Amino acid sequence: SEGWRYISTQPSTRAFLFMSWVLPLFIIPNFNALPPIFAKDIFAGGPETLGLLLSAVGIGGIAGGFVTASLGQQERRGILQLGALFCLSLSLIAFAISTTFWIAWVFMVLAGFFEMIFLTTNMTLLQLSIPDRLRGRVTGIISLRSGLMPVGAFFAGLGADLVGPRWMTLILAGITGTIAVIVFFASPTIRDYRLSRALAELEADDT
Repeated sequence: SEGWRYISTQPSTRAFLFMSWVLPLFIIPNFNALPPIFAKDIFAGGPETLGLLLSAVGIGGIAGGFVTASLGQQERRGILQLGALFCLSLSLIAFAISTTFWIAWVFMVLAGFFEMIFLTTNMTLLQLSIPDRLRGRVTGIISLRSGLMPVGAFFAGLGADLVGPRWMTLILAGITGTIAVIVFFASPTIRDYRLSRALAELEADDT
């Protein structure tokens, strides 16, 4: 209850927590629920095709991790988070409309790349917004978002059955991109977030 009270009173933590829900609801289904359908029904392949699609996400994720780790004290982490989310949505849209497997594979690599940048940045900003004395309580609440993954996978699978995997990916990616644009214009908490200010506030709170 103390963790919930903290989240409800802290705009930064609340905003970054809500942003973290985008991943299990609208992004991860494109990486775990829909690739088997793309491999079989869209690209007329089998286990090898599915393996290549899943490995593309991993390759992009590894590259995105290295890039994020090299950013150091880059100030505009809020903008970076939103930019990565928007580019991720564009990558998935391009993947969904690609008719050639290897072109689609390249866009899946890009999707994995931007997904890792978004995920790492989002988690970094979340942790920076939490004082050490409450970190365990609030992090426990944040981890509950994993329960949203089956929900996202359910609706992705249902949508793929009703309108097809291409359209379902376009819908999920379109929602993701729309969220990134809306948050950019409507949330100065995220748009104007500065790493140095977050570090200063965290240090002040802990002392």
